[in-house]
Amino acid sequence: MAENEKNIYGRKRGFWLALLILSLSALIGMEVMTYATIIIWDIDSDWSGGTFSSTQNVSGDLILNQTLSEYAISGNYVSNTTSTLNPISTVLPVWYSTEPNPNINVTVEISANGGTTWCIATNNMIMNSDSCADAGFGTGSSLLFRANLSTNDTAVTPMLHNITLDYTELTPYIEGNLTKPFDNTIVGQNRTFVANVTIYCRDGYCGDVNATIRYNKSSAAPDEPISTVAQDTPFYIIDGTNTKNCSTNPFVSGEFCNMTWTVNTTGNLSSNHLIDVLIQSNATLSNNTPDSTIEIGKLLIISLGFSQINFGILNPGDSDQPANDNAYGYNVMVDANSNDIENMWVKGTNLTNDDSGILNCNAYDRYNPVEGNKTIYPCIVNVSSVIWSTTSSPAPEEKYNLTGSYERVNKDMQIIPSGTNQTTYYWINVPFGIYAGPYTGTITYMVNATW
Repeated sequence: MAENEKNIYGRKRGFWLALLILSLSALIGMEVMTYATIIIWDIDSDWSGGTFSSTQNVSGDLILNQTLSEYAISGNYVSNTTSTLNPISTVLPVWYSTEPNPNINVTVEISANGGTTWCIATNNMIMNSDSCADAGFGTGSSLLFRANLSTNDTAVTPMLHNITLDYTELTPYIEGNLTKPFDNTIVGQNRTFVANVTIYCRDGYCGDVNATIRYNKSSAAPDEPISTVAQDTPFYIIDGTNTKNCSTNPFVSGEFCNMTWTVNTTGNLSSNHLIDVLIQSNATLSNNTPDSTIEIGKLLIISLGFSQINFGILNPGDSDQPANDNAYGYNVMVDANSNDIENMWVKGTNLTNDDSGILNCNAYDRYNPVEGNKTIYPCIVNVSSVIWSTTSSPAPEEKYNLTGSYERVNKDMQIIPSGTNQTTYYWINVPFGIYAGPYTGTITYMVNATW
């Protein structure tokens, strides 16, 4: 043997016995367009609030002032802005004019975003985001138009008559995604779970939005707000508040908010329930999230308070050598939101030397040139060389060899309550006649309970 010092390490692996099935909840929403108010400018008062240059108002007509020469003189007029709560999706402009060539001498432009961008209109033809992407359709909610009249013929006066803008707005809606609990989730009896919803405002003004979490009390779909009274069955909300308001109210297009409830489960074991969130607003909008199915059961949650069991550097033949952190113990922690653990089990694997093939460990022997034959040099420390106990200074009968099969940890059959730790301790017996080097294996804990 080249050297007689060995590093013996242990590696842990945690086991969490719980059912958690993920599903991507679909967002619910739709786009609806309805016709709204028709705006008509056909009397003097409709023009009076706008700004204009080289024009005058005569009997509801927008006309160019008397021309002074045969060169081009133009005038333009910008209408008052008409603001809506929701984005404008289409505009149908209609007008008539009196001039020699209406396609040249009268130009009408439309803006759906308050004049930030404009688009030239065609008489009696619908304008939308496809035909006029630069005018703000679908995003802007301030409708206005401007007209430009020009001629190089001093004998005629171009006039624009009775422009009508027949517009539609996008219909706003709210949508919600129940991000927790996931569909087909087990929640622990007499334990809490977190419900979370993300709510979005689409296509306009959604007003003041609130949300209420529900379950299916008397129908196939959720129909009953979850109780805010402690100990009510099958659920109750811990903080006593169900209906909650979005923090960003009032809601406008593109905004979103999150709401969270902490819910205690008091229903019967193995009972199934549907959960959703009802979303409403004072703008007469409502919707609800897709349902999540939850089953009330026993949820067992453990974690390991250590990342490895390290025995340090040892010599062949060392026996009952404690792990480095035995003074503190190695804790298996039962989460406070777990149900009580009825049975805890542990198993391990052999410790092996990762020699990258140099030692031919797979054959467990190597040719000895001095002796001229093969000498067995194992590269494995048997799992039974590791000893464990739940007592820091155990009597011989309280020590147990680790095996490759699950062995009960709580030998006394006592329940391990939620929010507590099960402390374990480890020792190792180092065999003679193995190659020096680091040896590693895994240790696995499992917990279960009757249901």
